[in-house]
Amino acid sequence: MRVDVHPALFYRIIDARRAVYETYDLDHAVSKLVQTALRSIIGDMGLDDTLASREEIERGLEARIKGICWDWGLDIVSVELLEITPTREIQNAMHEQLEAERVRRADIVDAEGMRQQQKTISEGSAQAEVTMARGYASERVTVARAQAQARELLAQAEADALREVGSALERFGEDPTRFMIGLKYIEAFTSMAINAERRQLFLPYEDDVLGGMADVIGSA
Repeated sequence: MRVDVHPALFYRIIDARRAVYETYDLDHAVSKLVQTALRSIIGDMGLDDTLASREEIERGLEARIKGICWDWGLDIVSVELLEITPTREIQNAMHEQLEAERVRRADIVDAEGMRQQQKTISEGSAQAEVTMARGYASERVTVARAQAQARELLAQAEADALREVGSALERFGEDPTRFMIGLKYIEAFTSMAINAERRQLFLPYEDDVLGGMADVIGSA
């Protein structure tokens, strides 16, 4: 990793004798001292830390050179880093890294949006199925109640009819129950004979139902 660092060092001479005799060229000596200290400090840091830790580098640089400069008769007033500039290759790499990070975050946002969309669709489908199931169950209950009421009304109508028939047959001394059973026989035989060119029916002779019907009809 290579970065260009432009430091600014402000100092004052507090001992002219040492400043003259301790160094051959004071400005050159201070410049090399600062360069060496900066290389040591930045060499132990990563690129991101170097770019983000300007104040830390300034404090570290001042701490490293202050004692030596004191021996040279100098008092450090302040140390500042005017600019930290990576090389063009590093800048391009940083831009690519930033672009990749933006793409990654955009993908995360898209994935989260898709996940929320799928969750919403799934919840909506589940709710629709629940609503449809409830509607179907309600419909079946309604149909069942209607069928029960229809059977109840039919049974009531048959009972009323049986009572009326019983009242009409009292003068003939006939059992209305046998009369109704005979009617059911006739309805059954009629149903079997409908839409047939030729059928052969074997009529049972049970409890003299048909005979009772004949007596009733003949008496009428």
